[in-house]
Amino acid sequence: MENPETIQIWWEGPFTYDQIMQKEKSKDIPNQDNSVQKIGLYQVYGNHIVYGKDVLLYIGMTLAGFQNRLKDRWVINNIYLGTIFSNNKTLAEDEQKAQIVQAEALLINVMTPALNSSYINSVSEKLCKQKFTVYNLNNYRSLLPELSSMRWWNNIDSNYELVKKIRDKYSPDTKIEDTEKYYGFDIDENIWFGVDYAYWDKHHVPLIIAVSKDVYEKNENELKEALKENDFNPWENYFYIEACSDLRNIDKAQSIIQDKIKAIKEAIKK
Repeated sequence: MENPETIQIWWEGPFTYDQIMQKEKSKDIPNQDNSVQKIGLYQVYGNHIVYGKDVLLYIGMTLAGFQNRLKDRWVINNIYLGTIFSNNKTLAEDEQKAQIVQAEALLINVMTPALNSSYINSVSEKLCKQKFTVYNLNNYRSLLPELSSMRWWNNIDSNYELVKKIRDKYSPDTKIEDTEKYYGFDIDENIWFGVDYAYWDKHHVPLIIAVSKDVYEKNENELKEALKENDFNPWENYFYIEACSDLRNIDKAQSIIQDKIKAIKEAIKK
């Protein structure tokens, strides 16, 4: 069995915005000039109308240096900077950058900061297959000291497995489109099936069946009649329904999805 990758993050702070921009010095951070130039991750703390005072608001990353990432942004304080390190070897910059991307996705997905939007619910097919453990060290504030992708993302891969199963059923020669925005394919000229990451993050719904706005408006009554227990929701230029909410039994979930696709196809033909 392949050993999971270890990602270690050394957190320092708090910094003010002016300290990161080097407009003022921090008495508590002896290597301030060096710290603010590095690549890595950052946490922002502040007050929130729902969650209270001095809570975790945002987790972000930079592959071009903390100063470059935070300049010209809204003025924020209580910022904690995290850099990747290894006890056993010197990490190449490309390896550091890959670990930063992995760690940001897992930290946001698990900690769900109030002002983040990406990764709150969704995780890409590529990321969820990666096996790694994040260790937060030193002044990591509200973060968990240890997080494992194998624990937190164990069930997410079922969504992608179902996309592949449905593709093999309806369009075995069709390539699944894997982009930063979605993972899915066209079942036919009218119906799309897969994962839309932004929709997943906003509506807590990973697997969706979509028809274009034109197709929906031409067949609205028939579609509503065919899928009475499913409300179509507008999203950009499409209308979506949830494909299946219970993935504990993959075969049963596949059957439910196929029944919905069949109903949509028949409704459009009428």
